[in-house]
Amino acid sequence: MPYRRSSAETGISPWHMRRWIRSARSLNKREAGLRLRYEIDRRFAPYVGIVRERRFGGTADLLRDESEDVEETKVVMGVRFWL
Repeated sequence: MPYRRSSAETGISPWHMRRWIRSARSLNKREAGLRLRYEIDRRFAPYVGIVRERRFGGTADLLRDESEDVEETKVVMGVRFWL
């Protein structure tokens, strides 16, 4: 087994750091969503929605190595307003 030394500052081995940097260089996430907005006034509109996110490529491989999910569904709520 090759010898690996962890960084004292981050606690991440140089091998893992190189993998993360390589995975961040390319397109690695797809996100799609749907929101329902109700305009109470033209300047104030609360909304609720759902967002589906999927990671792929090197990022997905890293998440699988850490036993994390590569797909995620989120419920979003918010308010759109302007003065």
